[in-house]
Amino acid sequence: MYQISVIVPVYNVEKYLKKCIDSILDQTFDDKYEILLIDDGSTDHSTQICDHYAAEHPEIRVIHKKNGGLSDARNVGIEEAKGQFICFIDSDDYIAPEMLANLYGNLVNYQADISSVELVDVYDGRLIQKAEHGKVEVLDQKAAIIAVLQGNQFYAYATNKLFKKTLFETVRFPVGKIVEDAFVIMKLLLQAERVVVSDWPGYFYFHRDDSIIGAAFSKKSFDVIEAWEKNAALVLAYYPELAAICRRRICWAYFFVLDKMLVSTNPVPVSEQQKVIQTLKKERGFILSYSGFTKSRKIAIIVLSFNPHFYRYLVLQQEKNKRKHSE
Repeated sequence: MYQISVIVPVYNVEKYLKKCIDSILDQTFDDKYEILLIDDGSTDHSTQICDHYAAEHPEIRVIHKKNGGLSDARNVGIEEAKGQFICFIDSDDYIAPEMLANLYGNLVNYQADISSVELVDVYDGRLIQKAEHGKVEVLDQKAAIIAVLQGNQFYAYATNKLFKKTLFETVRFPVGKIVEDAFVIMKLLLQAERVVVSDWPGYFYFHRDDSIIGAAFSKKSFDVIEAWEKNAALVLAYYPELAAICRRRICWAYFFVLDKMLVSTNPVPVSEQQKVIQTLKKERGFILSYSGFTKSRKIAIIVLSFNPHFYRYLVLQQEKNKRKHSE
């Protein structure tokens, strides 16, 4: 019997895969855990790499399947998992040797349903690490939902976490969507009584220019808005007093999509841009009056309302600075 099932979707990641798998094998966790490599129809050498590791390590199982996308691969992993707890790791990322032990130890010690560690951004080998304070905090259901909606302390990512498998009895990732984590996080939290959050840096998230989120604007970018509108509907059924913070998160989603449109190298229909801009303009009063918005966001809505061209210039400059700092 395994304590933990580590689910790793694999698709054309031959450049990163060995580092990912080695980091999972190198865990200090002293109980049994299995590694499920879900080969999602890879066309490079990822398939052979998976099979090689499985032949050498009995705790590794490989499931080969037709390409169906990240959500479909994770769902197959959930179905195949034999552990009492589930951990998702993306195949171009890697983890610290103590991550599973840290996640599991906190989950058991604090009798939680979900445990998380800090995620470290990695740009071409350069780590963007936040200050670690050795802080461990236990959140009840409502506090965890608020943290996700605020986008701090506890995030919507499915990776960097350990979940009780029972949370997934009726939950699966939506096939064909991007930001699939955002589509399921509230469904999971609304079943969880307690979440434990550590700022210990254990999960290393590698930013690739060709990643799903890093890709240029497409119609799928609207999935971000759909996810947070659906989350708001779920949350408000249980916590109607969180209406303002849900509304703020939806505004954030519209800003996210608009900014992606403006920096995209792909042509974006003007009508699509105008729909998003008009929605944000209608929310100008709320954005300016609600304390949950930063000063920069309040300035942004003013600029967008009176000079969209200058707003686009500011977004492009911000994108240039981000790329410069990540080089």
